[in-house]
Amino acid sequence: MNLEKDTLTVKNKILKDLISNDRVLIEYAPPALITSIEGFMSEVDAKLSVVRNKDDIGDAARMRNSGQKVVFVFNSNITPDSYFTGTSSKVALPTALLNRFELNY
Repeated sequence: MNLEKDTLTVKNKILKDLISNDRVLIEYAPPALITSIEGFMSEVDAKLSVVRNKDDIGDAARMRNSGQKVVFVFNSNITPDSYFTGTSSKVALPTALLNRFELNY
């Protein structure tokens, strides 16, 4: 298990999806994955909206309507509704990768 390699995998998947989409979405993100994403987002030409609880949904909705490229990250306790899933490209992260972030980092 290599945190740097797994973080690079996530970054590359986000960058790939941002090429053709203004809004991308990561669901079921464990805390360690969110921390890793926050660490590299300064290198990505998009805004980051992390939804850790219901209180963060309003800010995420404002970012959705901003017209900018946005990466939405929903933690594992919040399920995004169709307001986000219907307008965002889901970043497909393998279950094994999510499990490594959950259990090992």
